[in-house]
Amino acid sequence: MAAQSVLRIAVTLACLLACILGGGARAAQAQGNDAVTITGVLTAIEPASDVLIRVFAGQPVTIVLSAPTIDPSLTVLDAIGGVIASNDDADAALGLPSPRDAAVMFTPATNDLALVRVSSYRWTYSGPYTLTVHGAEVAGQTPVSLVQEANGAVIEGTLTPYPDRAARAAYSFPALAGASIRLTLASEAFDAVLEVYDAAGELVASNDDHAAEIELPARTDSALTFEASVDGMYYILVRSFEDAGSGAYVLIIDGARFGRASVLSAETAREGVCDNVLGSVVGVSSTFGRGYSAENLLDGNPATGWSSRSDDRSPYLIFEVSDGVTVRLDGVVFNGFSASPGYANDSVRAFEVAVAKTLGPPETFTTVLESEAAQENAPQTYPFSPVEARYVLLRPLSNYGGNYFQATEFNACTSLTGLSSGNLSGEPPFIVAGDLTEAQPFVEYRLYAQDNAQMTVTLVSEAFDAVLEIYDSDGRRLADNDNHPPDIVLPHLQDAGLALTLAEPGMITIRARSVVRGGPYVLTIDGSRIQARPPETPLLAPCNDVSSVEVGGSVVGYSSEFGGRWEAEYLNDGSNETGWASAPGAVSARTEYVILSLAGGSRIIEGFRLNPSATGGDSTANNVSRFAVLVSNTIPEPEAFHEVFSTLLSERYRHTLGFELPEPVEARYVMLETRDTFGGRWHAVAEFTVCAVSGG
Repeated sequence: MAAQSVLRIAVTLACLLACILGGGARAAQAQGNDAVTITGVLTAIEPASDVLIRVFAGQPVTIVLSAPTIDPSLTVLDAIGGVIASNDDADAALGLPSPRDAAVMFTPATNDLALVRVSSYRWTYSGPYTLTVHGAEVAGQTPVSLVQEANGAVIEGTLTPYPDRAARAAYSFPALAGASIRLTLASEAFDAVLEVYDAAGELVASNDDHAAEIELPARTDSALTFEASVDGMYYILVRSFEDAGSGAYVLIIDGARFGRASVLSAETAREGVCDNVLGSVVGVSSTFGRGYSAENLLDGNPATGWSSRSDDRSPYLIFEVSDGVTVRLDGVVFNGFSASPGYANDSVRAFEVAVAKTLGPPETFTTVLESEAAQENAPQTYPFSPVEARYVLLRPLSNYGGNYFQATEFNACTSLTGLSSGNLSGEPPFIVAGDLTEAQPFVEYRLYAQDNAQMTVTLVSEAFDAVLEIYDSDGRRLADNDNHPPDIVLPHLQDAGLALTLAEPGMITIRARSVVRGGPYVLTIDGSRIQARPPETPLLAPCNDVSSVEVGGSVVGYSSEFGGRWEAEYLNDGSNETGWASAPGAVSARTEYVILSLAGGSRIIEGFRLNPSATGGDSTANNVSRFAVLVSNTIPEPEAFHEVFSTLLSERYRHTLGFELPEPVEARYVMLETRDTFGGRWHAVAEFTVCAVSGG
């Protein structure tokens, strides 16, 4: 099946490690098209079997799985757990013994390792199977599949002997680049060996017998220290020097961050819908005052935020879940950018999130996340291992060199650790087959809905009571269903189905989950005006242009200009390839403006279009992030204008955006006032267009 759980992917990586090390029986085969046939048995205890293969660039691979008593399922995974190919029921034209047999065919682009997973469509089924591999080198059969989740610094485990392979145990953990990880492995039962691998399966550190200066119970115990070279996942392999060795052991790990997100920057933050479960601030170390209260972090308004006092060098804030109950938290959304124009250096850089079931001082909270926020005005989602909590503590740890700590948005989520697939492709109907497990209790798929889109979604399963939930791009629940209505015909009463119309365009998240237990499912999404991906640029309402040079508009005033390719006259020239930039500030950007005279004199304007991106190869740090629109119906002098619109952009957009005024207004002159950037020293805007009421 295409949807693989995190646990299975972790098992996959551990299997790869074990096979590379030589664990498991080998069925060596030279590169070529000769077939290798492997037989085995799936049982309720071992419901899947993994075979490691090596594929070669440009050489077609065909894999066939036959089984007389089960409905076989075949999945091929790459070295990092991504699905290369999968199949449940093969094409009848292949002439396999049963239409339930499975087969995949693919041509790899590079030389690589891959893992062939043999399983049943229903994991409770068992029986013999035959796997035939053409066009690849078979490196091992049924490699080690023991992966234990390490939830603390001291781990007591046992190497379990197998009749046909050496015992292994693997532990995965995230680490930051430069982190020093210290490991010790002690056992009275076997000669301990420690090995550490990176996410690509490369050995980065190992030890057999520890150094004499390290005190451990036995000389045959192991110890090592290594420095993580890059941010990411690492794997500890525990084994015996003699392959026959087995028994109890104690592994001690210091420096790894168990149970914390491996998200390290905005570039690696994971997409997901946050249901924003925090409702109030119950504790804060300091606030600056003057509109910078802690409650602003929960108001959903990117133009407001919290600021600490300058003398508070260890600030913190404590929030409570809105219903005042303990919930299962699994992530936060955070925008650490400053809400103060010109104070981008006060933006939070590194931060910590901790949780508690009962309210107490900060030191009683348990840390679940340490990460970094980019100096960018954009909320990011940071998942972590699920934990029960009622209170959440946010502790800024550093900023970008400013005197205060400032942020604009924060909330906690219960909705991030499902399998956020987002892998829809092609045209509707979208049909997705997957498998829910205890480790992955729900899955999410994202699609783009145009205005007035109509959509029907069904979730069918023989294994569990299905539930559907639909969310908009802000995490608001639009619709949900447990047992489908009579007008949607489905095989079982407990299947879920719903139909809805979406008036506004935007990204939609569809969550499929089970009431109690997991199992296989089929999700179907059909309708009109829905698509797998959003358009490259947003859909814009028609604009009756009254400001561009082409229709007779002109620039009649500005605060400053950079000159060269960034003069004020490029702001309304009708081209997104050229634009205006202000003169640079000494330290940071200042408030700047450009005044346009509208074509035809006084007009009734209803909105405008803005492309806030820098042009001419300029850095996106100079993109405008905060701006206002002001109007005058008398003279084009700054003191004659009054504000009719202002906002704060959350991303460094590179395309044209459309805005509507709260209500139409009469104007002869329009001022674009730019108030802040994404950290740059001058303001840059590619194009600004004023839209008038037709005939107005």
